[in-house]
Amino acid sequence: MNKKAQALIVTIAVLSVLLIIGLSLLVLTFYEVRHSRIYLDSIKAQYLAEAGIVLASEFLSLDKESNKSDSFNDFFYDQIKGEDVDLNEDAENESLWFRVENSQGGLYGRFALRVIDEAGKLNLNYCGERSSPAYGLDFSEIDINPLFSSLGINKKASLVERRFGQDKAPGKNNIDDDSDNPLLSVDGIDNDFDGLFDESNEGVDEPDEQGYGDDRLFLVTEEALDLLEVPKDVRFKDYFTVYSKEREVDYFEELRVYLNTYFPRDVVLNFLLSGVSSPFQKAANFIDYQDKDFEQTVLDKFYKIVDLPGPSGGGFINKGGYFVALPSSGESTFSIQNLDIEDGQYFCFFHSPFRGSPVGYVSVGDISDCDVYAGEGLFSKVNVEAGSLSVKIKPFDDEECYVSHIELISLDKKDGLEHISVRGRESLVINEILAKPSSELVTIQDQDPKGAWVWKDGFYENAEFASGKSGEGKWVFAVNKSGYFYIKVFANSPGGYIGDVSIAGKDLRDARDGMIFSEPVYINDNLTLTIQNNSLVEIASFKSLVISQEPDTEFIEILNISPYSIDISDFTVEITQEGGGSLGWPALIPQGTQIEAYQHLILSIDKDDRDCALFLRNNGIFFQKTWGMSSVQLQFTGAVEGNDDIIPNKKAKVTLKDSQARVVDTVEYKSEQVSDFTSVEKSDPTLFWDNDANGIFDAWFFSESLAKATPGERNDNPGMKEIDPVTLEVFYHDVREQVVQNNPFINIGYANDVASDFAWEKFDLRSISLLADKFTSFRKHLGFGSFLGGAFEETEEGFYSSRKGDTGVWRWPNIAEGIYSLKILASEDSSSSLSVDIKLGDEISGYLGPFAFDKGWLNYGNIEIKDDSESLEINLRNEEDKPLLILNFILEPQFQARGRININTASKEVLSALTDGPTALRVISYRPFGERTNRRLGIGDLLQDTSLGFTPKQKIDNFKLIAPLITTHSDIYEVVCLGEYIVEDQKKASHRIEAIIER
Repeated sequence: MNKKAQALIVTIAVLSVLLIIGLSLLVLTFYEVRHSRIYLDSIKAQYLAEAGIVLASEFLSLDKESNKSDSFNDFFYDQIKGEDVDLNEDAENESLWFRVENSQGGLYGRFALRVIDEAGKLNLNYCGERSSPAYGLDFSEIDINPLFSSLGINKKASLVERRFGQDKAPGKNNIDDDSDNPLLSVDGIDNDFDGLFDESNEGVDEPDEQGYGDDRLFLVTEEALDLLEVPKDVRFKDYFTVYSKEREVDYFEELRVYLNTYFPRDVVLNFLLSGVSSPFQKAANFIDYQDKDFEQTVLDKFYKIVDLPGPSGGGFINKGGYFVALPSSGESTFSIQNLDIEDGQYFCFFHSPFRGSPVGYVSVGDISDCDVYAGEGLFSKVNVEAGSLSVKIKPFDDEECYVSHIELISLDKKDGLEHISVRGRESLVINEILAKPSSELVTIQDQDPKGAWVWKDGFYENAEFASGKSGEGKWVFAVNKSGYFYIKVFANSPGGYIGDVSIAGKDLRDARDGMIFSEPVYINDNLTLTIQNNSLVEIASFKSLVISQEPDTEFIEILNISPYSIDISDFTVEITQEGGGSLGWPALIPQGTQIEAYQHLILSIDKDDRDCALFLRNNGIFFQKTWGMSSVQLQFTGAVEGNDDIIPNKKAKVTLKDSQARVVDTVEYKSEQVSDFTSVEKSDPTLFWDNDANGIFDAWFFSESLAKATPGERNDNPGMKEIDPVTLEVFYHDVREQVVQNNPFINIGYANDVASDFAWEKFDLRSISLLADKFTSFRKHLGFGSFLGGAFEETEEGFYSSRKGDTGVWRWPNIAEGIYSLKILASEDSSSSLSVDIKLGDEISGYLGPFAFDKGWLNYGNIEIKDDSESLEINLRNEEDKPLLILNFILEPQFQARGRININTASKEVLSALTDGPTALRVISYRPFGERTNRRLGIGDLLQDTSLGFTPKQKIDNFKLIAPLITTHSDIYEVVCLGEYIVEDQKKASHRIEAIIER
């Protein structure tokens, strides 16, 4: 082969290689361009998906501004709903494509949205795995296992044990992580769900301590999948979450009140804002029902009753003293003028002559169409300007409506308002009083005593001097009582001569008006009395006599309406009359005196003729002999010698005080309520009826028992019985129908056991419904955080100071942002006061105060945490040279409750974890809840229909179990968005984003 041929071959080879390289580069370039275009298309699809997330976020924000109760009726659900695409992979299209156009109006791309409420799911971090009885106390009562079973999910390991870490306990094992043991170990609630109540370590390792120590909460839902076997057709994230939480505010963005707060003003304010009928009485009873002490709550009410003028327009017509309107008869305007009260804001309540009757839809100022029944108020204050107020009332569509007057109320004194004190009902009540075990027996003409005695128009007279036996008169009086009695005789005139009087072998020689037999006289049903005039110079007269067991058998009965025994050692009873005290009082109840649950305990003047006042001893007249039952001997602190009326027969006030001189109960009886040998009794022992509006109970019944009193037994009076209108059978009430627990509420549903304002009635469903959104059963115990130093001394119980000027500093990092009310708890016998300095981030309040402790509680007031990372620092300074033991720092309420389930968006499966299946289906059929009326009752709407049952008992029993675990409000959502980039109607790329959004 010649050289030219070789060169040709080489040339061809080189050119072939170059061609191959060129073609390779061309292909690579083509693929690079293609991949670049694919990547660019995917970026465009991602941007489209992100745009969908932004749109969903805007939808959620707009919805939050216009709607505080969240449900599938929210407008954004309709905006994204369609039949274009299946985002939840259940083989059914549920979402709508949103078109995105280019500048020429052509289709650039599209995205579809699915929004899932995280509050409609079960929170893996707070549910439990227990089958023990539920109380409605804590989220750990929600058993996750039935939900797993219904979805076909099998557990490989315990989710709860995984959360609690290696020590298998919430928080640090055997440690009070959240510093609440001092309270929880005495609250009467099984806080750790072990079946025992108030153990010494009740607040140690209870469910809400999780998150401390080696606990490992799930950060994302997918973490739980390692512990489970989930069927392929189950989308796990549709039922479970780790994100749900709710702010502790009501519909109107007002901070809820901790259910068991000590501070009465906080409670009554929310009763007023709820519009519940008789707000002061119910609030006082509510407080006394749950607090630990026996001191009667007293609330000051300032009010003005305003009769409504004739209306203009609408259907209300005057019926003489009230107005009535037919259903749907049109809105009437009541223009009230010349109100003689200070201008300002007032709570406004509406009344009619008929208890609980409909009033209608009321509009005042900014308040519109608030549904009101007689006795109820509006959900916000009204403005009185220039002495004027305009009220509009539209009758309900299906009921006649009635109204007579309104009541304007203030918590503070204002010009033109009347004042009354309203008292709650504690577990110890003064239940019965016998003030006058005596009777006057008056002579009458028909008695005809014979002898020398002659009737003289109101009395008998013997004018035959020294007529002796021949002139003796004999009178017989029907007493219908047996026993020893003091006998006092009376002539026709003061100091007048009576003669020689004999009764049952006892003599009173030369008796004159008002003289008493030196010894008690025994009488058996009838009293026979003889009188001789043995005087040589005086005319004898006889008008009447008094038989008496005063004061020996006088008594005061105390009733315990709690289910617990109560030690009343060193309690005192005090009686005062108009113008001052009564002789001998106060009296002390002896050491060791116990009053058992629902026991009637008698406090007697003379128990057994031995331990009473000297002049009452060994005379045969004493309580236990007369009534045949035991009693407690009062120990008088003042002299009672010679006083025959220790419990006065005229108007008097009786007060029971505890060993620290705090009022437990106070009552009064009027002179006209004192009757011979007849006691005055209460009916429903929880009622506070105050006829003369002086702040003291006075609505007694006379005992109708054969004995005219019922010491130690059930009272017998018209208020204790009812007659069945059909059978006419008499039904007797029992005091066990009413109870005061003196233990905290588990949740607001348990308030249905509280006495109402009407005999033998408790809080009804309407009251609970109105109150449900105003209260929370969660608060945050801060404990002691980091003690930074000071003169306070750390002890096992807390931090101790003994002298004025001691300071201490504590710090807590990372408190969730929000508004809280700061409370400081000390031992109840602490009497010091404190000044408080709050430091939040770089902001320092400076020392404020001094603030005084009341029963161990100090209320500093509201503080605002503005950022989750902001630390809270509290500086205390003791302002008195008195012992002080700080037990806890508390924020009320806890700002966020994690794990609440939105009953408006939860699936049947999730709702069935809260309650039974049929109830879950009824809840779904009735929803949405929360805004059925302009009252915006939140979860209170559940009690307005048959969602939870068909009887009041069924409804409230089911409500108790779920009340603190549910909500109608949501703030965290999962948003799923699928974005598609499209060119010439061809999908070029798609991108799916699943995001958690907190609005």
